[in-house]
Amino acid sequence: MIYIGCDDGHAEMKYCWFLAGMLEHECASYPSRVALALGQGLTSLTGAATGNAYDTNGQRYTVLPKSSQGLLDTRVPDYPYSDANRVLVYHALTKIGCEGREVSICTGLPPESYFGPRSAQNEILIRKKKESLAKPVRSVTAAAKPIKISAQDVIAEGVAAVIDAEIDDHGEV
Repeated sequence: MIYIGCDDGHAEMKYCWFLAGMLEHECASYPSRVALALGQGLTSLTGAATGNAYDTNGQRYTVLPKSSQGLLDTRVPDYPYSDANRVLVYHALTKIGCEGREVSICTGLPPESYFGPRSAQNEILIRKKKESLAKPVRSVTAAAKPIKISAQDVIAEGVAAVIDAEIDDHGEV
């Protein structure tokens, strides 16, 4: 099992993770750049798939470098539970070595989305986000193994930063 914290933002996907038994965490970030794919996605000079194209919900998407054009807008209200978000999360999970593995992931929502009108959790949006990430994503790379998200949690963005500022590496305040 890999335990992952993911800030799946509109500009970048930022990850920290622990393997079961690890004492140290690892971190990585990737640009949130995705487009609807026309064809098989990016290929190498030899014509092999680069691993940046994914199928989900009957549509093919390509994850692109930061400087790319023709991108889908990730600054939209439904982004947290969109196909684009799901593809970007799975792409980053692939890049950090989760292929063929079981993961437990914690993602976030902006505080104004996470909390409802009376400061209670926005259960509808949290459920939509979890349901979205539970949908299958398939890499078009022939050798790719699926990633199994076996557990999920959704928290308000910024909470993790406050916890990190208040708790040291030994779990002490």
